[in-house]
Amino acid sequence: MKVFFIHTLNAGTAWYRINGYAEHMSQIDGVEVRMNTYDPTNQIGAWWEPQLVNLPMLDQFLYQFETWGPDIVVMQKFMSPEGFAFHETCKEFWPVLTEVDDDFINVPCWNPAFSPQANAHYMAAMQLESTHALICSTPYLLDLFSKMYDKRGHVIPNGIDVEYWDNLPNPAKHSGINIGWVGAASHREDLKILVDVIPEVNKRYSDIQWLFMSGGGIPDEIVEHPNVRFIREWWPANEYARAVKLKGFDIGLAPLLDHPFNKAKSNLRWLEYSAMGIPTVASEIGHFNETIRHTETGFVCSNTEEWIEHISQLVERECSRKDIGKAAKEDISKNWNLKDISKRYADILSQEVKAK
Repeated sequence: MKVFFIHTLNAGTAWYRINGYAEHMSQIDGVEVRMNTYDPTNQIGAWWEPQLVNLPMLDQFLYQFETWGPDIVVMQKFMSPEGFAFHETCKEFWPVLTEVDDDFINVPCWNPAFSPQANAHYMAAMQLESTHALICSTPYLLDLFSKMYDKRGHVIPNGIDVEYWDNLPNPAKHSGINIGWVGAASHREDLKILVDVIPEVNKRYSDIQWLFMSGGGIPDEIVEHPNVRFIREWWPANEYARAVKLKGFDIGLAPLLDHPFNKAKSNLRWLEYSAMGIPTVASEIGHFNETIRHTETGFVCSNTEEWIEHISQLVERECSRKDIGKAAKEDISKNWNLKDISKRYADILSQEVKAK
């Protein structure tokens, strides 16, 4: 089976949703994989930014298709007329599956991806309506879009390469407890969940430091605390894991506001923290709530009091940090392993080829 993957979004999204699966699938007997050129340092390509694709590039894709002859094409959503036209051309010759990892219909106004211009949304919606089948990162997304566009589809969750994370350098030893968060600028409003949490936890403990890593800003109400360190950096996708691990988090945070857009979000932050063997404290919403076993492989919180309680428990009890971190790592190694999910993904694509 020959599979051609096309990424159209930024390097970080493509790293998890396209590149990782393409790389592991290429190691499966009987599967050949190609994809458009992937640059892990690329910061453009998200649909609120300049398009990654253009007409000459699309012509180049079609030439590769004609000369190589894929059996199936998997592409992320396009947000331009040219991209949609390319999707329609591919559909005439090959089964095409569209990969979706966000609810682009319900983007909140505070998110950088929010746009008053409806054309980008319209193009993506047209693609989902026209595509042969869907690949979604969460059950919520699949249920949403399969019903909305009357499409069959499959859940391919984000996977994690635990061996890759294990082989990265370990952080230097440090005193006290590092409570950390890492994420994109789009989570600025989500971080406000912690505005009343941080001062209360600070009253209880003097040996803690809060670390926030992001290429964008974080709320002023958080930065103003003397034991908060804001690390404003952007990392190429292939350097991101190393940068995060070296910061030496002892506890990982994953706050999400209760909003339809966030209900579609995956458990990726829990996967990353768990790969480092540290416990996660997350919002009780969507995929976090579905996949984290509360008190066993992490904590989920529905209000300020619960955030304070669970963070405090982990600060006070080193054994809890170690036990939950270990259990979470064992869970993702068994159930969220990128290599194993890639095999299931290949089986699904094979079924789609036969169905066509």
